[in-house]
Amino acid sequence: MKAGDSMSWESFSIGGIHLSDFNIYIASTKSGLPNEVFMPSKEIYTSSVAFQTGEYYWGQKLNGYEFTLPCIAHEVTEGQKNQIQQLFNFDKPKPLILDRRNYRYINVVVSDKIDWNYIWSQLRYNLYSMDIFNGIFELPLYTPDPIWRSLFDSTDVLGYLEDIDNYPTLYYDLNMPYLEDIPNATQTITQSPTNLQLFNGGNIYSLCEIILIGSGTNIVITNTTTNQSCTINNMNNETIIIDGNKGQIHNNISLKTSKFSGNFIKINPNYNDITITGSNLNLTITFKYKYCYL
Repeated sequence: MKAGDSMSWESFSIGGIHLSDFNIYIASTKSGLPNEVFMPSKEIYTSSVAFQTGEYYWGQKLNGYEFTLPCIAHEVTEGQKNQIQQLFNFDKPKPLILDRRNYRYINVVVSDKIDWNYIWSQLRYNLYSMDIFNGIFELPLYTPDPIWRSLFDSTDVLGYLEDIDNYPTLYYDLNMPYLEDIPNATQTITQSPTNLQLFNGGNIYSLCEIILIGSGTNIVITNTTTNQSCTINNMNNETIIIDGNKGQIHNNISLKTSKFSGNFIKINPNYNDITITGSNLNLTITFKYKYCYL
């Protein structure tokens, strides 16, 4: 973050491209981007798909919305102009990431045609060179589902932050425990019952993918925190995937719906107590999910 005369400069990326490489920064983080908790003011009750426009949390309905992102051009050169225009020529969602919170993203698209000739004409005047562009301009953007999403899996992949002592504030921002306190997402199950905990550092529930490899009968997975459970009736040296994101039971080749009954397990914010029971268990079970934010 840079200090300007009257506002801060925020470095960011869209679609994996760092705009600071082209001397473009966000002029204000209060520019329509959702906060950690986003509560729309209007509700229209319709059916919905998870994490899309229309999803409900705490009685509120998520709506996609348009907003303008004020940006600062700081000594943009003539040679960078066309590159910048190409970067902002997209109509499919791309992740927008603030560099100071680079563990999360929000999807955006360009919502309206950008008049670049007008923008460059407004930014061209400079005391030193006619080929240097400075000033503030606005990007018209649309977010289809205003949820901050995690870039990292919530358990096994948390090793992305190796030097934890130098970055404690990131853990406070995430509401995460320290690395050594986070349970492993993959468990080998040979006894019944088996108890474990899963941690969700977001502020809304996360849909979960459960991968079972091995054998067992009457395998019951229960999240006692959410009072949800599901059952796989039989496995014989095979792989079963319970995909809560897609609402499918499969083995990467074909559907295995007949083996499944019960709920698709959700992982609530904070710790979740998981119990696994069954007979003749010889399983490796993996829980895959990400932190999600409102």
